Amino acid sequence: MSNDENNPQLHDKNENTQPLSTGKPTGGSAIPKNEGTNLKEYNNLMPKTIEEIKEIQARGRKLLIKKKYIKRSRLGLQQQQPKSEEELKLEELQRQKDIKELPPQIMYSPYYQDDEFEYRHVVLPKNLARWLPQNRLLKPKEWIEVGVHQSSGWEHYMIYKPESHILLFKREKNYLGKYGDHDPQYPPDQVEEIRQQQQAQLQQQKDIEQQQQQQTAADDTNNHSSQTLLTPPLLPAPAPPLSPPHHHHFGK
Repeated sequence: MSNDENNPQLHDKNENTQPLSTGKPTGGSAIPKNEGTNLKEYNNLMPKTIEEIKEIQARGRKLLIKKKYIKRSRLGLQQQQPKSEEELKLEELQRQKDIKELPPQIMYSPYYQDDEFEYRHVVLPKNLARWLPQNRLLKPKEWIEVGVHQSSGWEHYMIYKPESHILLFKREKNYLGKYGDHDPQYPPDQVEEIRQQQQAQLQQQKDIEQQQQQQTAADDTNNHSSQTLLTPPLLPAPAPPLSPPHHHHFGK
């Protein structure tokens, strides 16, 4: 009886009958757990598959080594590249064009007030608001420059971040009545014209109030005269009651 262990042909036949490796470690696999994908364990795979695995591994190493991280400032914002001279010129031309064409679209709210201040908000077109400084309160010169024109005393007191194109203003209650329009927030070349318009409006308002007072006085006079005519005349004093007649008894 021959010894199977000493028969090389039988030993080769047994090796050829073993199933091919599928590339996935099984329970009895000898691949170490912490060594990742080891190509030596995949010798029974097709050459094309081995080349693909090598390419994937090389690509992964390349990404890990040469990955570029975006440099960020301390505020966590991406650092902007400096603009070229040509870009700055085009930006300035666009800014001048927007400041010239868009101010008629600015919307001013009516005044509203509390016990201490009066308020208003101004809605700018977004293409105009982008030329204002962001993340800080504005100075009068800055909002006047983009076309926001108001009377004296207003100050930018709050930033509404969800809609930064809406500017919130406040001033002391009854400011114009106390101090007058001494420092109007208008362009210098328009101050005199606007003051004349304001004086004309004030005069017109005074005339209307005077007419209303005269009309009220006339109405009071008419009401008084009508009440005098409608007063009933005085009635004569009532006559004394008649005494009962005296019956005279004549004798028979």
